[in-house]
Amino acid sequence: MLRALRECETHSLSWIGIWNNEPLGMGNQVMKSDAGALACYSAILLSSFTLLLSVVYFPSMTNNIHDIQSNLQTHNDEFKVLEREVRDNMRGLERSGLKREKRQAYEIGTCGK
Repeated sequence: MLRALRECETHSLSWIGIWNNEPLGMGNQVMKSDAGALACYSAILLSSFTLLLSVVYFPSMTNNIHDIQSNLQTHNDEFKVLEREVRDNMRGLERSGLKREKRQAYEIGTCGK
C-alpha cells in the first residue's frame, strides 16, 4: 500500500513537472495533477476497503457454509432412513409372493377401454 502511495505522489508530482526540473505550471497541469492524485488515492482507498470487507466477511461466510453443510447432512441422514424403510418394504412384498398382473392389450385398439 505504501508503494502505491509513493507511486501516486511520484505520478502526480511528475505530472506538474517537479521531477523534470521544469517550472511549476499554472492552469491545466496543476488541475490535472490534482485529479490524478485524487484518482490514485481513491483507488487505494477503495481497494483497501474492499480487502478489509473481504477479511471481515470471510468468517461469516464460512459459518454460513458450515450451517448449510450440517443441515444437508441431517436431511441426507433422514433420507437414508426413509430409503431403507422403502427398500425393506419392497423386498418384503417380493418375498410374500404377490405378483403383479401383467398389463397387456390383447387386441389392437383396446387400450383406452
